[in-house]
Amino acid sequence: IDEFDRIWKVWEPIVREHVKNSGTICPEWPESTSYWKLPKVRRFCKDLGLMKAEIHGCRMGFKSDEGRPINKPLLFATNDSHIYASLDVYRCSGCKSHFPCSGKYTKRSEEYTDQMAWVIHKAWHEAAARISRQMSQPKPGNKDAAATSSMQFLPTALAPAVVTVKP
Repeated sequence: IDEFDRIWKVWEPIVREHVKNSGTICPEWPESTSYWKLPKVRRFCKDLGLMKAEIHGCRMGFKSDEGRPINKPLLFATNDSHIYASLDVYRCSGCKSHFPCSGKYTKRSEEYTDQMAWVIHKAWHEAAARISRQMSQPKPGNKDAAATSSMQFLPTALAPAVVTVKP
Protein backbone atom coordinates (compact mmCIF):
# COMPACT_ATOMS: atom_id res chain seq x y z
CA ILE A 1 0.00 0.00 0.00
CA ASP A 2 2.94 2.38 0.52
CA GLU A 3 3.70 2.41 -3.21
CA PHE A 4 -0.01 2.85 -3.96
CA ASP A 5 -0.20 5.82 -1.58
CA ARG A 6 2.84 7.42 -3.18
CA ILE A 7 1.39 7.05 -6.69
CA TRP A 8 -2.11 8.10 -5.58
CA LYS A 9 -0.78 11.30 -4.02
CA VAL A 10 0.57 12.41 -7.41
CA TRP A 11 -2.10 10.84 -9.63
CA GLU A 12 -5.28 12.02 -7.90
CA PRO A 13 -4.82 15.82 -8.21
CA ILE A 14 -3.80 15.46 -11.86
CA VAL A 15 -6.87 13.39 -12.66
CA ARG A 16 -9.19 15.69 -10.70
CA GLU A 17 -7.88 18.65 -12.71
CA HIS A 18 -8.33 16.67 -15.93
CA VAL A 19 -11.96 15.91 -15.08
CA LYS A 20 -12.53 19.53 -14.00
CA ASN A 21 -11.50 20.49 -17.53
CA SER A 22 -14.05 18.07 -19.05
CA GLY A 23 -11.58 15.21 -19.34
CA THR A 24 -12.59 11.57 -19.54
CA ILE A 25 -11.07 8.97 -17.21
CA CYS A 26 -11.34 5.23 -16.83
CA PRO A 27 -9.01 3.65 -14.26
CA GLU A 28 -9.18 -0.14 -13.96
CA TRP A 29 -8.34 -2.64 -11.24
CA PRO A 30 -9.41 -6.20 -10.47
CA GLU A 31 -12.84 -6.22 -8.84
CA SER A 32 -11.46 -7.97 -5.75
CA THR A 33 -8.60 -5.55 -5.03
CA SER A 34 -8.68 -3.81 -1.69
CA TYR A 35 -8.03 -0.47 -3.42
CA TRP A 36 -11.74 -0.13 -4.26
CA LYS A 37 -12.51 -0.23 -0.52
CA LEU A 38 -10.05 2.49 0.50
CA PRO A 39 -11.86 5.60 1.79
CA LYS A 40 -9.85 7.91 -0.50
CA VAL A 41 -10.71 5.80 -3.57
CA ARG A 42 -14.39 5.61 -2.60
CA ARG A 43 -14.47 9.40 -2.06
CA PHE A 44 -12.70 9.97 -5.38
CA CYS A 45 -15.24 7.80 -7.25
CA LYS A 46 -18.16 9.50 -5.51
CA ASP A 47 -16.82 13.05 -5.97
CA LEU A 48 -16.29 12.52 -9.70
CA GLY A 49 -19.53 10.57 -10.21
CA LEU A 50 -17.71 7.56 -11.60
CA MET A 51 -19.72 4.62 -12.89
CA LYS A 52 -18.18 1.18 -12.38
CA ALA A 53 -18.38 -1.10 -15.40
CA GLU A 54 -17.62 -4.74 -14.69
CA ILE A 55 -15.93 -6.99 -17.26
CA HIS A 56 -15.38 -10.72 -16.81
CA GLY A 57 -12.30 -12.31 -18.35
CA CYS A 58 -14.29 -15.27 -19.67
CA ARG A 59 -16.28 -12.91 -21.94
CA MET A 60 -13.04 -11.40 -23.22
CA GLY A 61 -11.29 -14.58 -24.32
CA PHE A 62 -9.24 -15.21 -21.16
CA LYS A 63 -8.72 -18.99 -21.15
CA SER A 64 -6.50 -21.67 -19.71
CA ASP A 65 -4.04 -23.50 -21.96
CA GLU A 66 -6.69 -26.21 -22.26
CA GLY A 67 -9.26 -23.68 -23.48
CA ARG A 68 -11.35 -23.43 -20.30
CA PRO A 69 -12.69 -19.93 -19.58
CA ILE A 70 -11.18 -17.96 -16.70
CA ASN A 71 -13.49 -15.47 -15.03
CA LYS A 72 -11.39 -12.64 -13.68
CA PRO A 73 -13.71 -9.71 -12.89
CA LEU A 74 -12.29 -6.24 -13.56
CA LEU A 75 -13.86 -2.91 -12.66
CA PHE A 76 -13.45 0.17 -14.84
CA ALA A 77 -14.49 3.42 -13.13
CA THR A 78 -15.41 6.07 -15.70
CA ASN A 79 -17.12 9.41 -15.96
CA ASP A 80 -18.16 8.70 -19.56
CA SER A 81 -21.56 7.07 -20.02
CA HIS A 82 -20.65 5.65 -23.44
CA ILE A 83 -17.50 3.96 -22.15
CA TYR A 84 -19.49 2.62 -19.19
CA ALA A 85 -22.27 1.24 -21.42
CA SER A 86 -19.76 -0.24 -23.89
CA LEU A 87 -17.87 -2.14 -21.18
CA ASP A 88 -20.52 -3.14 -18.65
CA VAL A 89 -22.12 -5.69 -20.99
CA TYR A 90 -19.15 -8.08 -20.88
CA ARG A 91 -20.12 -10.18 -17.88
CA CYS A 92 -20.12 -13.95 -17.72
CA SER A 93 -22.95 -15.26 -19.86
CA GLY A 94 -23.23 -18.51 -17.91
CA CYS A 95 -20.10 -20.58 -18.47
CA LYS A 96 -20.64 -24.09 -17.07
CA SER A 97 -17.39 -23.83 -15.14
CA HIS A 98 -14.38 -21.56 -14.87
CA PHE A 99 -10.74 -22.48 -14.61
CA PRO A 100 -9.24 -20.87 -11.47
CA CYS A 101 -7.27 -17.66 -11.98
CA SER A 102 -4.23 -18.90 -10.06
CA GLY A 103 -0.65 -19.97 -10.65
CA LYS A 104 0.68 -18.86 -14.03
CA TYR A 105 -2.75 -17.44 -14.92
CA THR A 106 -2.52 -14.85 -12.16
CA LYS A 107 0.39 -13.15 -13.93
CA ARG A 108 -1.24 -13.58 -17.35
CA SER A 109 -4.40 -11.92 -16.06
CA GLU A 110 -2.48 -8.66 -15.67
CA GLU A 111 -2.50 -8.34 -19.46
CA TYR A 112 -5.52 -7.62 -21.65
CA THR A 113 -6.60 -10.17 -24.21
CA ASP A 114 -6.74 -8.94 -27.82
CA GLN A 115 -10.53 -8.88 -27.59
CA MET A 116 -10.48 -6.78 -24.42
CA ALA A 117 -7.99 -4.32 -25.92
CA TRP A 118 -10.18 -3.99 -29.02
CA VAL A 119 -13.38 -3.42 -27.00
CA ILE A 120 -11.72 -0.81 -24.77
CA HIS A 121 -10.09 0.96 -27.72
CA LYS A 122 -13.39 1.03 -29.62
CA ALA A 123 -15.22 2.50 -26.60
CA TRP A 124 -12.58 5.25 -26.21
CA HIS A 125 -12.61 5.95 -29.95
CA GLU A 126 -16.40 6.32 -30.03
CA ALA A 127 -16.35 8.51 -26.91
CA ALA A 128 -13.68 10.74 -28.48
CA ALA A 129 -15.68 11.02 -31.71
CA ARG A 130 -18.81 11.99 -29.74
CA ILE A 131 -16.90 14.62 -27.77
CA SER A 132 -15.34 15.94 -30.98
CA ARG A 133 -18.79 16.36 -32.55
CA GLN A 134 -20.06 18.14 -29.43
CA MET A 135 -17.09 20.48 -29.30
CA SER A 136 -17.37 21.40 -32.98
CA GLN A 137 -21.02 22.50 -32.62
CA PRO A 138 -21.37 26.30 -32.42
CA LYS A 139 -22.75 27.49 -29.11
CA PRO A 140 -25.99 29.53 -29.37
CA GLY A 141 -25.32 33.24 -29.01
CA ASN A 142 -21.59 32.81 -29.61
CA LYS A 143 -20.44 35.69 -31.84
CA ASP A 144 -17.45 33.57 -32.82
CA ALA A 145 -19.69 30.69 -33.96
CA ALA A 146 -17.93 30.39 -37.32
CA ALA A 147 -14.56 30.06 -35.62
CA THR A 148 -15.95 27.63 -33.05
CA SER A 149 -17.47 25.36 -35.70
CA SER A 150 -14.18 25.14 -37.59
CA MET A 151 -12.16 24.20 -34.51
CA GLN A 152 -10.63 20.75 -34.58
CA PHE A 153 -10.78 18.55 -31.48
CA LEU A 154 -7.66 16.46 -31.15
CA PRO A 155 -8.45 12.94 -29.89
CA THR A 156 -4.97 12.86 -28.38
CA ALA A 157 -6.48 14.98 -25.60
CA LEU A 158 -8.14 11.75 -24.46
CA ALA A 159 -4.92 9.75 -24.60
CA PRO A 160 -3.87 8.26 -21.27
CA ALA A 161 -1.40 10.38 -19.38
CA VAL A 162 1.67 8.63 -18.04
CA VAL A 163 2.95 9.87 -14.72
CA THR A 164 6.28 8.64 -13.39
CA VAL A 165 6.67 8.74 -9.62
CA LYS A 166 10.20 8.60 -8.31
CA PRO A 167 10.98 7.67 -4.70
